[in-house]
Amino acid sequence: SEYYQAKIVITLAVEDQSKHLRILNDIMTIFEDEHHIESISVMNSEEEMLHTMEKLIEKNDFQENDI
Repeated sequence: SEYYQAKIVITLAVEDQSKHLRILNDIMTIFEDEHHIESISVMNSEEEMLHTMEKLIEKNDFQENDI
């Protein structure tokens, strides 16, 4: 059997179910793109990763609202 090494581990702690679902949806949208996975996996800090993910979420929200 093959084994895979985790490159990115994300934990969630949210106040309510609707926020939880929204955040999970945002994370799934980001990681659907292999380029995003690769670029985030080589970042050196949690802050850099969080900032990048927030920018990607904002960009995605803007594009979805334009449809």
